[in-house]
Amino acid sequence: MAGQWYRQIARQFVPLVVLLLLGVTVVSAQDATPTLTPGTAATGVLTRGGDTTAQVFTFEGTAGDTIRLTATSTDGLALALLVTDAQGQFIGQERDLVASGETRLEATLPTTGLYYVTVLPVVSADSLAEGTYALVLETNAFVGGEVTVETTEAAATVIPPATIVVPTATEAATAAVAEATIIVPTTTPVAGLEATVEIADAPVTVTAGGMQVTLTWNAGVDLDLEVRDPVGGALFFNNPVVDFGGTFGNNVNGSCETVAPNGTEQATWTPGGIPVGSYEVLVYYQQDCGGVGPVTFSINAAVNGQPLETVEGSLLPQQVFITSYEVAADASAQMSGRSGVKGDEQLPASAAVLIAGAQPIERGITTVGEITNEQPWQAYTFTAPAGDIVTITMNAASGSLDPYLALLDPTGNVLYVNDDAAEGVTDSLLANSLLAIDGNYTIVATRYGLDIGGTEGSFNLTISGVTTTVPAGTPVPGTTPVPVVQNLPEEVLALALPEGNIEVTLVWNTVADLQLLVRDPAGEAVYDDSPQIRSGGQLGAAGNVGCTTSDTTPVSYIYWPTTIVPRAGAYEIDVWFQNECEDTTPLGFTLYVTVNNQPLLTESVTTSQPFLPGEHFITSFTIGTDGVVTVGEGGITGLGSLDWESEAATAFPMLPGDVVNGSITPTNTFDLYSFEGLAGDVVTVTMNAAPATNLDTKLYLIGPNGALVAENDDAVVGENTDSLISNFSLPEGGQYIIIATHYGDQYGVTTGAYTLSLEQ
Repeated sequence: MAGQWYRQIARQFVPLVVLLLLGVTVVSAQDATPTLTPGTAATGVLTRGGDTTAQVFTFEGTAGDTIRLTATSTDGLALALLVTDAQGQFIGQERDLVASGETRLEATLPTTGLYYVTVLPVVSADSLAEGTYALVLETNAFVGGEVTVETTEAAATVIPPATIVVPTATEAATAAVAEATIIVPTTTPVAGLEATVEIADAPVTVTAGGMQVTLTWNAGVDLDLEVRDPVGGALFFNNPVVDFGGTFGNNVNGSCETVAPNGTEQATWTPGGIPVGSYEVLVYYQQDCGGVGPVTFSINAAVNGQPLETVEGSLLPQQVFITSYEVAADASAQMSGRSGVKGDEQLPASAAVLIAGAQPIERGITTVGEITNEQPWQAYTFTAPAGDIVTITMNAASGSLDPYLALLDPTGNVLYVNDDAAEGVTDSLLANSLLAIDGNYTIVATRYGLDIGGTEGSFNLTISGVTTTVPAGTPVPGTTPVPVVQNLPEEVLALALPEGNIEVTLVWNTVADLQLLVRDPAGEAVYDDSPQIRSGGQLGAAGNVGCTTSDTTPVSYIYWPTTIVPRAGAYEIDVWFQNECEDTTPLGFTLYVTVNNQPLLTESVTTSQPFLPGEHFITSFTIGTDGVVTVGEGGITGLGSLDWESEAATAFPMLPGDVVNGSITPTNTFDLYSFEGLAGDVVTVTMNAAPATNLDTKLYLIGPNGALVAENDDAVVGENTDSLISNFSLPEGGQYIIIATHYGDQYGVTTGAYTLSLEQ
């Protein structure tokens, strides 16, 4: 997800050569350059904005030698060291990130000849930009033990106010760093110079005007700005400093503690080096500080003193706006033209396009891919049988990429999605994903923000079978973490119920008849009419079945004994309000779940949420193949729990006699189909689950005016769980919509493929 809250900046490097170009005099090689003598300290002075912003030394080295350079400062100066050969090729660099006063660089010399050492300050909130230092060169002699050098004025080579030496062309040298070249003419002042270098795999451009990104709005709300650079840096209020001189300004209206009627937040990069590539800009609407509601804002960026096109947007609370701009090697820049509010989209393109562009992938073999603004997704396909379990990982390998994964089933439905593998980890993981049907599955590798995102980079993608090393507490995709359980009430403890590896306890506050049912991953259910099932589930207490007791605290209890290891998969819990039993007290209940001695709690329905006779409350828990247990969403079932209206316009059209195939999954709880009918037409709609699945089908039929006209759960109650709306006479002419779903509607967990047919 967006780096503001979770990104750990793991890929950090400083383009030291960039600092050499700021306020430093450049001279040719005929000027004398101080030479380092192994074991003898040289001292120097660095001054902010003067002639000694950086200093250069030389030494003669032998191919294969291992050297150690140690720079120390006792007056608060944090130092960086850079070593190049006579041709300007990068040998090594180190910096003092914590202002410890010591920087140590070790390297093996590739050739015999002249080498250059550049000393310069690391400017940060914890260090100074000027001060004195001592520099010691040690060769192979230090290996296996420390060499102690006493630094005295007599022993030190004192460097006068100095210059950076760039060898002349006759010596075939240029000032190059990390496999790229900066050509500095000896007659050209450095001030205002623009050049491009390659630091490791990161191209950098040097500008005299720096860079700024400014967010402005005119409302008493808490908006937050974040800018993500091309090398993985994320600059925002809680991470106010990044490499390449990036700093963040004030956090305006933070947490609405003090509220200004308008706000400005700014991210600034000082003149010098900035990475070339894509910069992603995010605006978060964190909090409405006073009933403002929607808010408009402007984003203005300027690179090297040149303003870019203004981007304007509007957000509702908790929404995120994304845009981006590109910085070129010559320090020119422009907005990408891609921007918008991050929505509920799960895919960067249509399923048909993604499937058509998918390349085969093999299990156990790492596939390397790349996400760019021009190609924001890559797709891969593999074949799997029903019941297979796979784990898919997508790890960023370069650049700023914030990975995002999606898995499509053979019908094109989205099965699972993942943005962040865990809190603080922006790589993506689909752990132990159950595949319900046979066929070709499609992996979609993309990024946060999908097609409007701005992060780019390469990634490593792997697919494997069942994994047993998933970190404890990793949730199953599509579920939510569960809270910690409270102690069971004394009424339950007094019953001395048998212990189990799974324990489901229902307690309520009236004498009503509530039925507790638990369905196992195979689709079998234990309840008062079926007190024991093959997987080991048993009914231990049945509450107030048939209104036979006046006990005002009934208890129902279903468990799997401790001698049975619970099978992995999704368990569905159903609380059915069968009868008030002449008690009109508003009903409330609490549902307790314990799995493998791990207590879980779902506070299902209280007196503030009316639970009426005939209604069902459904929730679930899932036992992963790694033993991790998670609780799913819960609520009162019915058509109202399905957000079908928002997808009605995309319903798949059917004609009389059509037969279609679909799949109900944890992330696809319903499918929509449409047909045209006349008043008096007689229709039959059949929905049958595929063999070897636990899918418990359910059908709704919606009329032209959007009202429910027919529904069915079981075609033959008590005999099968397929669904049938048989010989139904249409009340009026127009377009009808079929909703194919499963028992429990939004909250059910049975899954699998199905066949749907229409007769008219």
